[in-house]
This record gives sequence, C-alpha cells and structure tokens, in this order.
Amino acid sequence: MRFVILSLVLLVAAVLLGGVLLKDTGFVVIGVHGQVIRTSFAFFVVLLLVAILAVWWTLKTLVRLWHAPRDLQHWSRRRRETRAMKGLSEGFLALVEGDWREAERSLSDGARRSNAPLLHYLGAARAAQAQQAPDRQAFYLQMARELGEGAQLPVRLGEMEQALHEHRLDDARALLAELRQIDSRHHQVLRMEAAYCRAAGEWAALLDLLPRLARRDLLPAAQRATMEQEAMDGLMLDAERRGDPRAIKSAWERVARARRYLPEITARYARALAACGEQEEAHNLVLGALRKQWDAGLVRLYGELQSADALRQLKNAEGWLDEHGEEPGLLLALGRLALRSGLWGKARSYLEDLIAKTPTPEAYRLLAEAQEQLGDRDAALRCHRQGLALATGQPVTPLLPHRGG
Repeated sequence: MRFVILSLVLLVAAVLLGGVLLKDTGFVVIGVHGQVIRTSFAFFVVLLLVAILAVWWTLKTLVRLWHAPRDLQHWSRRRRETRAMKGLSEGFLALVEGDWREAERSLSDGARRSNAPLLHYLGAARAAQAQQAPDRQAFYLQMARELGEGAQLPVRLGEMEQALHEHRLDDARALLAELRQIDSRHHQVLRMEAAYCRAAGEWAALLDLLPRLARRDLLPAAQRATMEQEAMDGLMLDAERRGDPRAIKSAWERVARARRYLPEITARYARALAACGEQEEAHNLVLGALRKQWDAGLVRLYGELQSADALRQLKNAEGWLDEHGEEPGLLLALGRLALRSGLWGKARSYLEDLIAKTPTPEAYRLLAEAQEQLGDRDAALRCHRQGLALATGQPVTPLLPHRGG
C-alpha cells in the first residue's frame, strides 16, 4: 500500500515538475576551478535526481554489506529454528501415532537447534520409555534437567513416572518430596501422589487424597470410584491379615459418607468384618443395605454370612421372593441358608431351580451336599460329576427335578 501511495506522489510530482520545466526552459551555470559549465535547467534537475538516487543506492548497499554477517546469522538461526520446529511437530505427531522410534529420532535431533529444547527432551524421554529403554530415557531427562530452574517440575515429573514404572518406590518417594517442595498444589503433582500411594499400598493416604482430587475435578467420577474401591480393598485386606476389627472400622470411617453405602464398598466392608469374626455386624450391615437398595452381589454375600439365627436369616431372604422373583443370586443365597438351617429338602428345591435357570459348579456342589444329607449318594455323585464337567467346559446332562417328598 505504501509503495502505491509513494508511486502516485512521485507521478504527480513528475507531472507538476514537467509542466514547470516546459514553461520555463532556463539554464544553469556552474563554475569549477575557473571552468564554466552551462546546461539547461531541465537537464540539471534530471542529473541532480540521478545523482541523489545513485548516492542513496550506494549508501543502502554499503549498509547491507555492513550488516551482512548479522543478517546471515539471523537467517541461519531462523533456518535452524524452522527445522527444529518441524522436528518437534513430526516428533509429537509420531508420539501420538505410537511410532516411538521415529518420535525419539525427530525429537532428539531437533533438541540442540530448538528454542524449546525442554519439549524435545521430555518427548524423547517418553518415546524411550515406551520402547523399554530406561538408559536413554534417563539421558534425555538429565539433558532436560541441565536446562535450568524452569525445567525442574516437568523433569521431576518425568523421573517420578519412570521410577513408578520401574517400581523403584524409594526413588519415587524421594522425588515426590521434591515435587511437593516445588509446587504441592500442582494438578500433576497431586496425580503423581495418587499414583505413588497406589503403587506403595498407602491406602489411607490415598483415601485422604481422593476428595482433594475430586474437588479440583482432576479425576473422572468412574476413576475415582475405582481408586476408592481399590483403597478400601487394600485397607480391609491389611486389617483382615492383622485380624483387627478396629482397623477395619477405621478404614470405613475414611470413606466419604455419601459413598459409604455403595454396594461394592458395603460388600467389601462386610466381608472384612466377617473375616475378623464380626459375623453378626456384617449380617446387619448387608441386611440394612439390601432394604435400602437391591443388589445381586449383596444378596449373594447375604447367603454366605453366618448370623446367630440362621432361620431368621432364611426367612428374611424368602421374603424377597415375592418382590424380586427367583433371581439366580437370591436362589443361591436361599440354598445356602436352607443348608445351614438343616432344611435339606428346601435347599434341594432352591438349588434345583437355580440349576435349571443358571447352572454353575458352585450350585452343583451345594446340591450334592443337600443330596448327601438326604441320603441319596448316587444323586450327590451325579451332581459332583456334572459340576466338574461344567467347570472344565464339558457337556452337562440336565438334572431331572426331584419328585419325591
């Protein structure tokens, strides 16, 4: 745009100047060292313009020559940066595509030419990790670490990820301490802390950390539920091994109240209580949960628990038949409870109905137990054989329902 405007101005000036010169064709006299030069005014003006342009072009050329080394350096740097940026783009594209070897090559080659070498080294470290090359991964992380203070957080995160991947928990614990000093509230630091707690089996710390992750929306709800269940399982298992009901109840108290009665968490807590001898408390917990929310897994567990009054337990379960029908889980629980109550015929009836709907090796085993108690050893033997055939994937002959009293 400026070139067009300048051209128009020069054109107008030339037209005006030409008009003036045509009207007045005077002359110019110049004396130099006793010599007199006489020329027309128009020629003098043209010659003067040519001289000015020549001087301007000469000065511009000299300036360009003076700055040529600097311009060459700038051009060379821009060319290197362009190539480095191309390598960075190609490298991260290869990372996304899973071409680890090409990603490592592109990213490592461009690191020395780039204005952002940290990205190159971290990407190359990730590609080396994917190729199970810890030595090269450690080298790239070391190169990134040498870039200065600003690289400490991403480098330490990469090192901790490597330590967790190789299950070097002592190193991971030390790196986590450094990360907390750098930025304890950083979202990736919190995620790494959760990953460390899972790897190290520090379940109480994980349960304490999960609400913070949830408040900052750092975990999807499904992942949080999985991790909470995993932490509960770990805590309960540790408490079971120690046979300490107080530790189990302490773990239960760590679970958020709103999630405490989810079926899977309730079931884990009840199993842990039962394993520590708190059968009655486990029975009451599951019974209360089923009255609030029906769940097939809890029904199955209800049949496995041993309360002080097996007949009352059986009666509670039979009361669910009208509302929920002959569900497989309920029939299995009824069969177990009838066996525990010494009602062999009723147990046989429930288990035969279960096998007719959903045959399982466990159902055949329980039915064989009922048949043995009823004195029908041949039928018990058939049940054992059919259960074994089912467990090993062999064809099973359907049972004929019992017709006796």
